[in-house]
Amino acid sequence: KESFADSPYYNLWFALPDLLFVVLLWNVLYAEMKEAIPAAMNGLDGIKDYLKLWNVIDWITIAFGFTTVSFWMVFVLKVSGELPQELADLPSVALDLAVFTNRSYLTAEEFDGVVDRLGFETQMSEIFRCAEEVAQSHIVARRFIF
Repeated sequence: KESFADSPYYNLWFALPDLLFVVLLWNVLYAEMKEAIPAAMNGLDGIKDYLKLWNVIDWITIAFGFTTVSFWMVFVLKVSGELPQELADLPSVALDLAVFTNRSYLTAEEFDGVVDRLGFETQMSEIFRCAEEVAQSHIVARRFIF
């Protein structure tokens, strides 16, 4: 298991390397398109002449780069948007108040008196589902990055 920041861009300066990476990726794509479009206009022979080793490597780099950015953005949107919203819907204030008032853990009966158990279990299932999605998207993004 591993951990990660709950908000990767809590300081906007942390987004600068990622933004620079995307700008450089777009630059490579633009340069390749400037070569590929005229080559394609020359027909099949132009495409065959264009598809040399380094141009193929450039296209592989572009494909993997945008794939990595896509997976990273899915992770950022889940960890910064969906998961906090799921956590915010929990009845934390009511449960905290009940625990502090009781000065002990709540029994099952006391818990049922504070919140609807079935609704709470449904919320927790949704949180665990969302957290698992966040963890899986982080794993996929990390595999592409490293």
